[in-house]
Amino acid sequence: MHYEMEELIPIVGRLAEKYTANESTSVTYEKAEQLMGAVLYCIHEAERQGPQEGDASGNIEGASDRHPLTVTEKKLSAKQAYEAGAACVEQKTRKALKLYHEILPEFQSYENECLYDTFVKGLPEFFKWYDVKFQPQNTILTMDYPVLKDISGLSGIDKVYAFIKCIRLEQRFLKKFPRSYVAEILEQYACGIIRNMESGGTDSEIGGAHSAEGDQDSSEAPHVDENDAFYEYSRKDIMENLCEIVFISVILHILARKPLSEPIFLESEHALLEEMCFQKELPEIRERLRDAAEVLFEQYDNEHAEDKEITKKSRTGRELSEYLSGTIDGLAARLKTAADCGTIRNLI
Repeated sequence: MHYEMEELIPIVGRLAEKYTANESTSVTYEKAEQLMGAVLYCIHEAERQGPQEGDASGNIEGASDRHPLTVTEKKLSAKQAYEAGAACVEQKTRKALKLYHEILPEFQSYENECLYDTFVKGLPEFFKWYDVKFQPQNTILTMDYPVLKDISGLSGIDKVYAFIKCIRLEQRFLKKFPRSYVAEILEQYACGIIRNMESGGTDSEIGGAHSAEGDQDSSEAPHVDENDAFYEYSRKDIMENLCEIVFISVILHILARKPLSEPIFLESEHALLEEMCFQKELPEIRERLRDAAEVLFEQYDNEHAEDKEITKKSRTGRELSEYLSGTIDGLAARLKTAADCGTIRNLI
């Protein structure tokens, strides 16, 4: 809902008084601009708080179905909308911190520096310095670790809370597998990047986060000079989404009917996938990948259902499915291109 400046300025004025501890309403232009941003952020929070309080699918955890607060329907004044939104920001900050502390004790970074630095080092700094009252729109952190949900349009606690919920889903998925298995997949992915670079490959040939396994084991990998900083690349240095790497490795194993206990693809398996993708059109490849993903998530649901006869997906499984399945379209395109060029071994 649009509010006129005449309605907003008094709110900014009162906020300025609080900022100066009631000593003055005079602040710099930059500070006034910041405070106006805080007011608008809170009003926007009031307008959107229903869906944004939810999980990856927009549902509110532990809450019954209800309509989100809409400023228009309730005909709130600017002051009322601001106060409602400010309360939402404070509540969301508490929820985000609570969720963070729930995840942290069993959090696994798999020795990846980007994930560790963002989640373990960065987020406490956010909560330490986040200004709920005077600058709630400030995200503070760059959050270098990429999640699989587009949160680029968010800021402040909205962005941080969405990020933490993405990490929760990723941790749940990764912990389905032994830590050593995840570490092996990530290490094979890192080795695949080195091999591709040594052979003159490019990022497009690697396929982003999808070159985890090669057709040779680590003992057959090219010699790496320890003094060469470029080749000192391992799972610690990966700056892509770790969950995506493991998810796609598992999906390709299912597609190739290959046991997950065998992380490295053989030449015959490369040929099998290449032939299959070469003969099929992109929509068919995409459908096969989705079927493989469905198999994976059905297994997840069965493992977590209280009643093994229940066929309805668990909410966690549904959230994971929605979160991870967005990678399938890109993978299908890369597989088709690689198969047509005879370079599918560079992808897996």
